[in-house]
Parts: sequence; structure tokens; C-alpha cells
Amino acid sequence: MSRLIVKAVSAESTVSASSDGSLYVSVSRATNGKPVTGLSEKNFRATVEGEDLIINAFGESLWSHPGGETTGCYSLGIAFADTTEKWTKGEHYALGLQVRTFKGKKATDFGQTVLEMTKFNVS
Repeated sequence: MSRLIVKAVSAESTVSASSDGSLYVSVSRATNGKPVTGLSEKNFRATVEGEDLIINAFGESLWSHPGGETTGCYSLGIAFADTTEKWTKGEHYALGLQVRTFKGKKATDFGQTVLEMTKFNVS
């Protein structure tokens, strides 16, 4: 088992049309600092103050040069797992984010962080 370094920021914007939450996340290995590339939404878990969140949009950033190499930086769209819950415009949310890698079905590497997100847009 290895430790992952997880850094995350809110990617909320006053110009974004999305009513979902937006995060930007960097994942690297604590042992050597190398980026952890090729993850999927299944590697991420999120919570907001005890409420489960789902990852409903996902993408890994690419370096422009040379040749579109993956970065280990990920864009995540998040929403409440309980669809009766809604974001409140202007509210500040404390989020927990966990990243895990797997060998088969067994989680082998772990990292987590907390962050604050202010919601600008809601539907």
C-alpha cells in the first residue's frame, strides 16, 4: 500500500452554466511525486458534510506538448447521491475527497483531502 498525495480546489465559476459542483484534482505518488494517470471516476469518492456525492462528469487533463500526455489532474462534476438534496446558491460547502487505486477489486493506494466549495449557480 502506498500513500497518494491528493490536492483539490473548487472549480466553481460565476460564469459556469452548470448547476453541479465542479472540482479540479491533482493526484501524485508520495513515494516519488510522479502523477497518477489513467484513473476513472470509480477511483474517486466524495462527501459533503456527511452526505454522499456522485461523480457525474469526469475527465483527465492532457499536456499540450509533447503529444497530449496525461497529467494526473482531473476535472470532476459532483452532485448529491440523494436527488432530493439540492445545492444552495452562495452556500459554502465542506467537502471530503478520497482517491483509491485498485489491484483487482482490492484497494491498494489511498489519499484524501478536504476543501471548501462556494456554489455560484443552481438550478
